[in-house]
Amino acid sequence: MTASISKLSSTQVRDWFSNLPKQDFASQRILLIVPKVEPRTTLPSLFGPLFHEIRPLCLTFDVMIALGSQPPMSDSQIARLLGIRDVERGRLFFQTHFFNHEFDRPDRLMTIGMLTTSESADAAGNSLTREIPVQINSRIRDYDLLLVLSPSAQPRPQGFPEETLASFLVWPEVKCWTNWLA
Repeated sequence: MTASISKLSSTQVRDWFSNLPKQDFASQRILLIVPKVEPRTTLPSLFGPLFHEIRPLCLTFDVMIALGSQPPMSDSQIARLLGIRDVERGRLFFQTHFFNHEFDRPDRLMTIGMLTTSESADAAGNSLTREIPVQINSRIRDYDLLLVLSPSAQPRPQGFPEETLASFLVWPEVKCWTNWLA
């Protein structure tokens, strides 16, 4: 049995974002992380209201596309993904940088920890036992606040949380390992 999920109207989305605690964004350097999703998703209906609500408050508002193992996106593909029209790009988003995750560039990754052999064995039911470095995109050092914006929950391997920061930015070993477990 599947639960019924109601969709919010564009007015309800704008109202929800207008109730965010504004003081949390004041004078912050913000990196918004969004998944590379199908263009017909509701991501544009979420991105626009969020951007317009908090961009005036923060020092920096940049966007990183969490690619998974997908190829990098061009500027026009990123704009289409987020619902940004060409005329808006230069006028409204001129101070915003858009990045691809660059999971395949070791110089863009930093190690933040290790999964021990016993942790990997526990998670994999003893079918994989090795130490695995946990790496995250090094751009996070340039920001005070990381936000993750996603239009829907994606299926993850059993035992792993849905759409966490780690599932977006960790690469290559942990992502390969969790995909292998699935």
